[in-house]
Amino acid sequence: MKIIVTIDFDQVEEFSNYFGEDFLSLNFNSFDAFNRYLVNPQKITIDKHLLLILSPKERKQFLFLKRRINKQLPNLIKLIYKENIQVLNIKPKDLVKFSNDSLTYTVNLKHLSLSEVMEILQYPWPTTTMFLDKFNQIEAVSQANLISAYKMIEQKASLIKPMNPSPAEIAFYAFDMARDRVFKKSSEEDNQSIGRDLCSVINKEEIVCAGYVNLFTSLCEFLGVPADYVLWANKQDDEFSHASSFVYINDPKYNLCGIYAFEPTWNRKKGNDDQKFLLDCRFAFVPLKQEITLKGRKNFELADFDDYSIVLKRLNRFQKFLSFGAPQISIDDLSLSIARKINALRNRLGLSGLNDKDLSIEELESGLMSLEGEPIPVKTFREIIVNVRTYEHAIYPDKYATDEHSIDTLLASSFSFKFEKERKKARELILKLLLDESANLE
Repeated sequence: MKIIVTIDFDQVEEFSNYFGEDFLSLNFNSFDAFNRYLVNPQKITIDKHLLLILSPKERKQFLFLKRRINKQLPNLIKLIYKENIQVLNIKPKDLVKFSNDSLTYTVNLKHLSLSEVMEILQYPWPTTTMFLDKFNQIEAVSQANLISAYKMIEQKASLIKPMNPSPAEIAFYAFDMARDRVFKKSSEEDNQSIGRDLCSVINKEEIVCAGYVNLFTSLCEFLGVPADYVLWANKQDDEFSHASSFVYINDPKYNLCGIYAFEPTWNRKKGNDDQKFLLDCRFAFVPLKQEITLKGRKNFELADFDDYSIVLKRLNRFQKFLSFGAPQISIDDLSLSIARKINALRNRLGLSGLNDKDLSIEELESGLMSLEGEPIPVKTFREIIVNVRTYEHAIYPDKYATDEHSIDTLLASSFSFKFEKERKKARELILKLLLDESANLE
């Protein structure tokens, strides 16, 4: 029988246990509760409701296992010491002094802000402790390796900080930095973290879509701009998916406020000698509705992985609830959960929350749509490009050009313009430049 040990700081009960057919789950709500159990273990119980749904044979088997475990509690403690203890929903205030270095913890930090993660990583954890965070979600990494990866991202962020970039400029800078890698799959099919998790991408050559996104989102976050890892499911192949990013931009400098899509993988460097990728930004600042359309052409649809996608799915469920005549209490509960999710998105944009009670489906849909980034006018987009390329040229003078031809080529490539005629206007700029150059040659 497998023993699963979890310390979940959101759990109400100090201790609970759960029997499965081939496992025993032990759950605690704090390190203190867990440590007390190691010294003075409580007897295992079986939920009465579980007994009611079991067959007589299964009930007899479960009761036998319970008696057997309770007679040998010291042996159960020995088994706990051999297990990897999962730590969930921890906050910096939950940390305690560790007196036992023989226990192995895997600490999940995905739910925390970057500042909270940094605070937890400064704590003296047992040497065997491993960590998962929002940039390393596949394979847990050591405290030292995670800190090292963060330092490398912080170093890249520190290069542009003296320029005091705005949120939109930060997003474009992070986009350029992340896509400056050549796509390479791993030959180790059994290790899915290679080329995907941040620590792997920083230390190895391999990088695929998830790796580009983790580089991009981590740099955005280190520079103070919230960004989400977005998962796309293939409509025709359940095993094939893709990753991109949604960025929360509230930028008074350019009068932009909304969620924009960034796709560093599809705008990546094509080879070690490729410099043309620097003149193409078609997948930066893409409005969400347009992004969903673009991905749909590639047979991708949003998976309910990030907060925006979850709200979309819940709104769809809300529509079905209304059409099926669901009980009012169920409708009210779903409406409240959607409103709170929308307010969480608004908070990431630095906006005040909506009244989260008694909102209609139309009000909820309107509330979500108001957060979707508007297409960017040509003049505004050009200003962003000019400013960011000026910063980048100051950092890497031999790589990032600031001449008019390069800027206008970048501008013409974008999918983010407000109207089709503006995209046409931008391309006309390129044609004019080419004609002028041709005339000069004659």
